[in-house]
This record gives sequence, structure tokens and C-alpha cells, in this order.
Amino acid sequence: MAMFPSITIGKVTYNSIEVSWENDKKTLHHIQISKARSSSPSPGAPALDPLTNYQGYGNSHVFKSLEPNTEYLCRSRFVDGSQQTLGHGAARWSQPNHVFTAKEPPSGAELHKAVARQDLDQVRKILSENNSVVEVMDKFGLTPLMVAAQKGYIDVMETLLEFGADPNYFNSSGKTCMMISCYSGQEEPAKLLRERGVEWGSRDKNGLTSVHWAADGGHDDLLLWMLKDGAQVDLEDTYNGWTPLMRVACLSGNDEVAEVLIAKGADVNRTDKSRKDRAYGGLHERPL
Repeated sequence: MAMFPSITIGKVTYNSIEVSWENDKKTLHHIQISKARSSSPSPGAPALDPLTNYQGYGNSHVFKSLEPNTEYLCRSRFVDGSQQTLGHGAARWSQPNHVFTAKEPPSGAELHKAVARQDLDQVRKILSENNSVVEVMDKFGLTPLMVAAQKGYIDVMETLLEFGADPNYFNSSGKTCMMISCYSGQEEPAKLLRERGVEWGSRDKNGLTSVHWAADGGHDDLLLWMLKDGAQVDLEDTYNGWTPLMRVACLSGNDEVAEVLIAKGADVNRTDKSRKDRAYGGLHERPL
């Protein structure tokens, strides 16, 4: 039998190292991985700061929770059956293998900063290195695509969509990119989302649609395009049973928005859950 188990370094990530070795399943192995230090505690001794150990009869192990971009030393030894402890009396250690963990991948916060700067090169770089952050929300509950839609950053939106951002993704309150775009009055982002297959009928947790949100935002020109594009004018929310026109009558009093809704068929006599009609005066009698 060899003096030491012969180990092979497998997959290395920013926080893990895979180690494998040959084993007849009868011999107890002890594998140790430790962070290298800048100086050795004594001449000729490996600079080992014990971190993690594996002892068993297997032939592979993944050491996890390591630090990124850090040098580690991996060494091995056999353990006699009568000395199955990690510390004293076991066989000598092998010379250590030197392994560097990878650099930590870019975070969602870095992606949001790149989106805010409209830095397309950085957005591409981050998502090429770590695509898992494409839907990470900021402190306001917005994904990068939602932020880009809110701000009207078409080029950024197209880049995020290219890297797999979901145009139908909804946050914890049920809001979608389309709703956020419409509330912000961003027509071009809304058109792009429609091109990517987003439907008008999605609702948030209160049952509000994109038409409700465009009306709440006071965007009459955007509403006119939405309704011409097939959005329904009289869908009710689930909380009060209010249509977009009812919300305008009760919340904003925006005449221009009300005129567009009425011109496109909003029912001025519609009643809500309390059986009140929330009528918007005589606006339905005014010509556009």
C-alpha cells in the first residue's frame, strides 16, 4: 500500500473544493483542507491552519463554506483502525496540494448599480460570470428588469432579456415589469414587453392590472395606446371591486385620464362591491 492516499483536486468554486482519492473501502482515510498562511510555524512544516477534515471510507468529499480567492492546502493520510481519531497517533501526512478558490461572483447589488448607470458592458460582464443574479431584487422589491422598465432604459432591458430575465416575473406584492412601466408612464418599455409576449391581464395581489396602474399614474397618452392595443378598460380590482375609472374618481380626479377611459368604453354607471357607482360627474357627456 502507498505511504499516503493519492488525492485529486476536482471542481473548485469560490467557496468549495472537491477532493477525490482511490480507496478500497477497507482503509480509513483522513483528508484535511486548511487555509495557507504567509509564514510557517516551524522550519520544514507545512503552513496549515486547520479548517475542515474528512475521515471515512469514501473516495471523495466536497469541502464547503470556504473563502473566495484564497489559497488552501490539502493533505491526506491513512488512519490505522486502532487509531481512528483526527489528532494523535495516526500516520504521517502527505505533502500538501496547493489550491486557490475562485473569485467570488458578482452580486445582485453590483448588477443593480450597473443598471442604474446604464452600463451595458458591465451588465453583460456580470451576467456572463453569474447569471443567477438576473432576478435579484433591490431593497424596494424590484428586479433589474423592473428598474430598467421604470426608468425607460430600453437598451438595458434588451440586454437583461437576452440573459434570461423573465418579462413576466412578479415581486412579493405581485407587481410585474409591465405594471411598474405603466405606473411610471414608460410607453416604449411597455411596447417592448408586449413584443416579448407579456399580456395585459396580469394582476397584483390586490387585483390591480396594468390599466389600473397607468390610470393611477395619470398617464392618459399611455392609456390610450394600451386600450387600443387590447387592454380591457373595465376590469375590477379584487379589494373594492373598482375599475380604473372608479379609482380615478375616488383617488386622483384626473380629468384627462377619465376622458380617455370613458372614450374607450368605461362604464360610468358601474357599481363597486358596496354597490356605489363612484360616478365621474358628467365627463361621459364631454367630447374628446
